[in-house]
Amino acid sequence: PAARPLFERALAIREKALGPDHPDTATSVNNLAALHQAMGDLSAARPLVERAWQINRRTMHTLLLAQSSRERCAMLQDRAGQLAHYLAAFAADPARTYAAVLAWKGAALRASAVAQRLPADASPEARALADRLAQARSALAQLILSPPEVKPGEPTIADRSAKLAPGIEKMERDLATQQPDFAARAFLA
Repeated sequence: PAARPLFERALAIREKALGPDHPDTATSVNNLAALHQAMGDLSAARPLVERAWQINRRTMHTLLLAQSSRERCAMLQDRAGQLAHYLAAFAADPARTYAAVLAWKGAALRASAVAQRLPADASPEARALADRLAQARSALAQLILSPPEVKPGEPTIADRSAKLAPGIEKMERDLATQQPDFAARAFLA
């Protein structure tokens, strides 16, 4: 009861400072959902849990690809509480919870596979593109995980992230075109 306005204010501050799709915003959304769950108001908690889950699903792809194995494990462990809240909120819907667990595990597996090195016979162009892609992913992850202070009149973190994302997607498509068996080899390695 008395804590709810504080949780709502924390969420509003994070949304303004970091944008609505930042992982830290998801944490604030999830905290508010957990408060509603603790108060027994599952109908108020569910939309918030769903929102936090969707933010995490969107950002995990970018962040996990730019991290080391240790960092990926730490991030997945850190976000496991949000997955637990999701599973608790939707426990009556086994298909939904099963899909959530598979999506969580799939994100980690894909990140591990994509993080593998290019095959030995990869072209110099593919290697250069993979290096540029790794640098762009790292820049995006750095922006999200350690955002710089945004001064008035400067683009927000969300704006900066949105500007980087299309370039990363293009490089991913280009790499898949140049090296179509890259992901398959990564899974077999």
